[in-house]
Amino acid sequence: TLPLMPFEGTGHADMVVMALDANTVMVPTVTPEALQTTPTPDARRRGRQVRTYLDDVAADLKLLGLTVHRLPMLAPVHREAGPDRLTEATVVFSPANGLLLAHQTPEGLRRQVVLPSFVAADLPEVERRRSERYERRWARFFEVQGWEPRFVDAGVLVESLGLLRCVTAPLPAD
Repeated sequence: TLPLMPFEGTGHADMVVMALDANTVMVPTVTPEALQTTPTPDARRRGRQVRTYLDDVAADLKLLGLTVHRLPMLAPVHREAGPDRLTEATVVFSPANGLLLAHQTPEGLRRQVVLPSFVAADLPEVERRRSERYERRWARFFEVQGWEPRFVDAGVLVESLGLLRCVTAPLPAD
């Protein structure tokens, strides 16, 4: 059981860890550059706490003998309640909340990963550009792992505290 991510309201482990196979996982990291452009001291504090949490999870998984890969993500953003949001919440831009899809085709096994993109998220320009750079890094990482990356704009989902696994509720294969 994973401890809950600070400030993350769903408690979903798939915001924190993506299993790539029986021995390999990916845990995101909040990069120092992402922390530098957070708008307030409180946002930087939250971002540092989430970064420490993710680093601790990655270290614990390594101690269990797993190979742990790290991919960058934006610092979480706190959203206040308002006309379009009933409650305040922390929005997490995690690459771990994607879908690994392997299916047999006449040409052979096709392995695709569907990853969240945040084009429609309400992000400042500097964060939008950073998100696009991170998404290119995610695509290269998954290509090297043998997965064909596909991106789906999850901007609306992330603002509703969900991502791809949240709206699809996938079940593991036998």
